[in-house]
Amino acid sequence: MSEAELFIAIGAGLGLTYLLGQLFEKVHIPWIFAALFVGISYGAIIPQLSDSITFTILAELGMYFLLFIVGYELDIKSLAKHGGFIIKSSFLIILGEALVGSLLLHGVFGYGWTISLLVGVSFATVGEAILVPILDKFKLMNRPLGQMIIGIGTIDDIFEILSLVFLAFLVGTGTAVEVFRTLLLLGLLLTMSYGLIYIKKRGLRLNFGDIESLFVFVLAILLVFVGIGLTAGAAPLAALLAGVSIRYFIPDERLAMFESDLKSISYGFFAIIFFIWAGLSIDLNHIGDNILLIIAIMIITSATKIILSIITAKSQLGVKQSILLGIGLSARFSTSIVILKVLLENNLIEEDLYSILLGASILFTIVVPITFSLLSRKWLLSSETA
Repeated sequence: MSEAELFIAIGAGLGLTYLLGQLFEKVHIPWIFAALFVGISYGAIIPQLSDSITFTILAELGMYFLLFIVGYELDIKSLAKHGGFIIKSSFLIILGEALVGSLLLHGVFGYGWTISLLVGVSFATVGEAILVPILDKFKLMNRPLGQMIIGIGTIDDIFEILSLVFLAFLVGTGTAVEVFRTLLLLGLLLTMSYGLIYIKKRGLRLNFGDIESLFVFVLAILLVFVGIGLTAGAAPLAALLAGVSIRYFIPDERLAMFESDLKSISYGFFAIIFFIWAGLSIDLNHIGDNILLIIAIMIITSATKIILSIITAKSQLGVKQSILLGIGLSARFSTSIVILKVLLENNLIEEDLYSILLGASILFTIVVPITFSLLSRKWLLSSETA
């Protein structure tokens, strides 16, 4: 794809997202999810777009910006207050679905327990970046439901990192030195995060003459964090930590103005590219070929998450919000796709299983945001305005 074609494709994608988004808003679905359907159509018309390195980098930046917003909106005090509860819920919900998925893979597809457990754990992790626009639109980010989704989505990065480390050993690329390097880099990220927060606590300030210079500084922090995170195999976690650090570093009088500019650049460009990129991998024919197995996997895994969410969160959120929690945590598009691809390329899983699980992840990417949006409006917003 030439440079001119890339610019035209991106410009047309933005325009189509805007037009289709107007229809989405009429049925109370965040307009930005129109980009997902633009991506699906692009996958059929110009599939070579996914091969563009420039486009992929822009899309990854969109994902990191969304995760940065998650970290920026994270209420540390609320998480600390409910930290033990969120950690227990995370382990029960994620490991519960992982166990069910492992039994399914072992019993139905006949894979050994090692592969079944690895795929089960990775498939159970949460693609929380998909839900950020919904949580933001319905002002759920700082409410208990939003904080639990973000908290569990953050803690599940631990499972993602462990899965990636185990995968490295499984395919013969992991060494003790590489594991040590990963742990060292993660420690560096945490130290840098604490350092930024400590600077503000000590009353030290950098001189930001205007919002533009502040934004340059923030972008520098985000990109450095993501670069270190990529080296450590934990870029999503790094982007989230960058958001947390910046929230507690920026002078209080600049927060409102910065937040407005941050969301403008994120939702106005980068996040749209991210959702178009996500849609590019959606092959409707591919889904149709395995539709019965895909639906069965979706029902089993999502029902497991919803039931476990009700069990763990009913006392904190009530039944309806617990159901919403389970639906939200069913969002995919995380490192599970990477792990499945590596296993396939190393002949550790067959192409049929890869196709079925990828199809389920793709369908989750479409169904979860729409279902979560509609139920949030019906159960939460309607009750507040009644």
